[in-house]
Amino acid sequence: MFRARRYRVLLIFAAVFVLAIIHFSRSRQPPTVTLGVPPPVDRPVSYPQSPPAADNKGPAPETPLPTPLLEGSTDPSTPDEEVPSQPPYSDNGLSTPERPKPSDEPPSKEDGPRFPDNSGSQSQGKLDSDRLEDQPAPHWKKLPERYPVTPADLVKLPTGKSKSLPKLQAKFSDEASEDKIKRLNRLSTIKATFEHAWDGYKKNAMGHDEVMPLRGGFRDPFNGWGATLVDTLDTLWIMGLEEEFSIAVDQVKKIDFTTNKKSEIPVFETAIRYLGGLLGAYDISGHKYDLLLEKAVELAEVLMGAFDTPNRMPMLFYKWKP
Repeated sequence: MFRARRYRVLLIFAAVFVLAIIHFSRSRQPPTVTLGVPPPVDRPVSYPQSPPAADNKGPAPETPLPTPLLEGSTDPSTPDEEVPSQPPYSDNGLSTPERPKPSDEPPSKEDGPRFPDNSGSQSQGKLDSDRLEDQPAPHWKKLPERYPVTPADLVKLPTGKSKSLPKLQAKFSDEASEDKIKRLNRLSTIKATFEHAWDGYKKNAMGHDEVMPLRGGFRDPFNGWGATLVDTLDTLWIMGLEEEFSIAVDQVKKIDFTTNKKSEIPVFETAIRYLGGLLGAYDISGHKYDLLLEKAVELAEVLMGAFDTPNRMPMLFYKWKP
């Protein structure tokens, strides 16, 4: 037992000794480092030699070879001169133009979003996304139908007088004084809010589609005919603002539905905002303003072309230009 233990200890010491020798032998070997050698500088095959001396008394002095300069260094033997800047080169070897430096001058009126100043000028305010096309706007003309409807398929309008419809408004009980005061206060608050919005539209966007309530100015996403103007006619009458209603009607007289600088008309928005607004205002004002009905007929003639399809279903955007 004693000899077996002694041999076991010797074997362990021998293994440790061999591992130590291997470790130290590896640590003494110098590490291999790969150094990047710069590429040789291309030199011309022959250099100009100085002409021999006239008296031939001795060898001609040798012309010193030009010393290659590193990138970014300058030749100390030459005086400092202005070196013209070279245009930057791209990866494909072609020169790329330098980017213009930002100037301190204010941007021109033709670039970027434009908004009117605090004076409420209407000459500015168009966004780039809502600018009308620069090309001249042709006038609409009625074209022959591609899918005409036969007279037998036409549904004739009813003739005679219309029947009187019963009143749909509910009958309310007697109103208490407190309830009446609360109702009148609410009505005055709603009317004042509407007048504030209408005054902002008249000041910044009269005759245009939308007013920008925070910055001022206007946007024309619906053909630029004055969507807010036409859509607000019936509300002006309901609010009791008949004087403002007449002002709006005078502005509607300036709308020409037969011309538009955009190439297509959104049929749905045009029908509900313009056509519906004109008919609703004509009806609620007691048929006193024939101009509203005339403008509605003018617009309806234009929109009829959107229904000239095989199944008579209107297209979403009507390319109305002839």
